[in-house]
Amino acid sequence: MKEDFSPIGSWSEWKSYGAGKLESENVLAQSGIRYGILRPVYVLGPHNNCDREHFIYRNIKRRQKLFLPSKGETVVQFVFVEDVAGAVSLLVQKQEEGVFNCCGDELITMHGLITEMAKIVGEKHYQVARDVQGA
Repeated sequence: MKEDFSPIGSWSEWKSYGAGKLESENVLAQSGIRYGILRPVYVLGPHNNCDREHFIYRNIKRRQKLFLPSKGETVVQFVFVEDVAGAVSLLVQKQEEGVFNCCGDELITMHGLITEMAKIVGEKHYQVARDVQGA
């Protein structure tokens, strides 16, 4: 786990979601209290808070259209739930302060992700709407 600062700016795909998280981080930074923030990317595995993989697989198998913002070119990263748990434990044990990204090394576009998931289940006839803006 290492502290990493990436460029921060407006990300229209997610509307105010990211801005609200950044605002919370800024409030903590200005508060004068000790804090540690863990920023996990898309979490994969049991008991994650947003079970994207089953949603995507289900729609691929049913041949239901998947709507992708930014023509499916939005880049995402994943991390396994066990790795998030380990990072939280490490953050607490070491009493680290600051902001830490928690992610794997690989990048993939949303369209690339759908394509790979369709290959895994052997489905060649899935539907994707790639021209959705701000969906």
